[in-house]
Amino acid sequence: MKRLLYVLIVAFLVQFSSCEKDDICVAGDTPLLMLGFYDYEEPETEKSVPNLRSTETLSNLVVNTLGNKTTDSLPLRTDASSTTFVLHNNYSVAEDGTVNGNPDTVTFTYSVEEEFLSTACGYIANYNELTAALTSDTGNWIDSIAVEVTLVKRDTLTHVKIFH
Repeated sequence: MKRLLYVLIVAFLVQFSSCEKDDICVAGDTPLLMLGFYDYEEPETEKSVPNLRSTETLSNLVVNTLGNKTTDSLPLRTDASSTTFVLHNNYSVAEDGTVNGNPDTVTFTYSVEEEFLSTACGYIANYNELTAALTSDTGNWIDSIAVEVTLVKRDTLTHVKIFH
């Protein structure tokens, strides 16, 4: 009986001594595209967008909801080389369901580069060769777009400036 107890204790100790410490990922995730909104008459002056709503068009996913914002962060698709968003200025919905405001469509094109971080974090996607194109319509609220940083690797920088 003592021998069986001894064998069980040794087996128990061997079991727990062979466990590896869990890795915790602190390196981060795939970065977001950071937008900054500026006054087209004074390009260095931030200008908020009233009731901005951002929607990704392929999945019709609302990314960011209403707010008066001078910045916005958008997730780019990792399974494609472009992502299109509708940036809706002065967004509101009337009681009858009518959507009010001024939507502009912006397409971001890029190449996806995967980067291996660690076994805990796995891979993240960085976006290189970023370009932006505004779809023209009769009532664009966006005047122009300037890509400031073509490599989206960190989401602490403003990658794209939108002038309105």
